[in-house]
Amino acid sequence: MPSELLHPVLEFAVGEAKAASKSATAAAGLDRVPPTLEPFFRFRKLPSRAMSVVYDVIETDEAFRTWLAPRVIEARHGRVGVLFVQRPDRWREDLERLIGAWDEPALDIAADAKRLQRRLDVAERARERAETENAQLRLELDKLTGELSSAAARLDAIDSTRDDTSERLEALESERRRAVQELKATEQILARHLDEKRGLQAQLDAMTAAQLGSTTIGPDLDDATVRSLASSIGAALNAAAAEVEELRHRATPTRQKAPQRRPLPLPPGLLDDSDEVADYLLGVPGMRLLVDGYNVTKTVHDHLQLSDQRQWLNDGLRALCARRQSTSATIVWDGVDVGAVPGGGGPVDERFTAEGREADDELIDLVGRIERTTPVCVVSSDKRVRDGAMAGGANVLHSRQLISAMG
Repeated sequence: MPSELLHPVLEFAVGEAKAASKSATAAAGLDRVPPTLEPFFRFRKLPSRAMSVVYDVIETDEAFRTWLAPRVIEARHGRVGVLFVQRPDRWREDLERLIGAWDEPALDIAADAKRLQRRLDVAERARERAETENAQLRLELDKLTGELSSAAARLDAIDSTRDDTSERLEALESERRRAVQELKATEQILARHLDEKRGLQAQLDAMTAAQLGSTTIGPDLDDATVRSLASSIGAALNAAAAEVEELRHRATPTRQKAPQRRPLPLPPGLLDDSDEVADYLLGVPGMRLLVDGYNVTKTVHDHLQLSDQRQWLNDGLRALCARRQSTSATIVWDGVDVGAVPGGGGPVDERFTAEGREADDELIDLVGRIERTTPVCVVSSDKRVRDGAMAGGANVLHSRQLISAMG
């Protein structure tokens, strides 16, 4: 039998055996790869001496031939290859007939066809690689476009905050100058009233001494006159005190209400409950996550012990913060610290609420206690927690969005 007729199917058999040795999926239905084929796995094109070895394997290893048979197709491996491997009824007679009709020109045509097919295969693989690379470049371009939009949004937010701060500083400086002027005026008024008070007090002391020095007041200064004069002095002192208090109140600078935290603006086109929003917020520099512990863990691991739930969330957040190096997280758990996860500190810390206090209240209070310039995102699917966090100016994520981001 001319060996050239079997070259396509013999090379195909080695390629399939090599794939089966590397992948359980490719080897489905095959108990073992014939060991005598393994030395030829490193060849891209089988040498002539390998043909007879592969031929003998197919001829003698019935299990391997049976596994290989459905994979052989006439369009690629020739009718001779199909008959040799699949062995339908009367296959030997058909094989001998094909061999008898074989001649050298046909062999040349087959060789040319094989060469052309190899060139076509190479071109096809190159096209597939180019399409894959093009798709990857498109994905990278989309990612960079999204990051650029996110950066632009963050820059706009920073510019807006800077403008608000400048305006507040100017207002405070103007208020300070006004307060200084009014304070100086108040000091002058206080000095004048103090002089008046001293004069009145001297008169009162003189009248009191005169009254104490004699048993009678005298014809020009009787008791009624003294009482009237004392009443006038008291009224004058009260009026001076009221005027001083009014001036002090006017000189005290009006304290402006501390600016409230505002949620970070999201890039246009993103839905609040999408994974893309979670990816954007987790990428904000300095982001502080406040996590409703059991609300997250019970979403996917309600069947686990509470200590195992805490360990799972702690590990997941540490891995997330390691990838997002500017992100830190605080997990709030209901109840006392029983069976707490060891190894705290770093970018992830845990808090257990006191007896009688819910994690919901602790999370909402934490939003107000964190520095206003620190971006804050609260993770919970509880409506009360989300409403309280948004009222405090924090961004919010659902528990499933964080779970998706942790991977």
